[in-house]
Amino acid sequence: MIRRAEQPSGVILQGVVIVADAPGRLPPQLAKRIKVIGSVTTIHRIPWMPNWRMGDLSGPMPREASALSKLLNSQ
Repeated sequence: MIRRAEQPSGVILQGVVIVADAPGRLPPQLAKRIKVIGSVTTIHRIPWMPNWRMGDLSGPMPREASALSKLLNSQ
């Protein structure tokens, strides 16, 4: 993991996107890691999307992705 001020020159970290790899609650150990990452940058959490697993992105975007979409469209 890149710590503050250790990223390559010219790179500005806008946030981290975390996409669930399975439905349900996160294991406690993973939740702790996400909390650490969240202490240094914005986290955009995307829920489990069964169709995405096979590369099918044709369905509706999850509502949790709206802030990420706005960020990407503002660049």
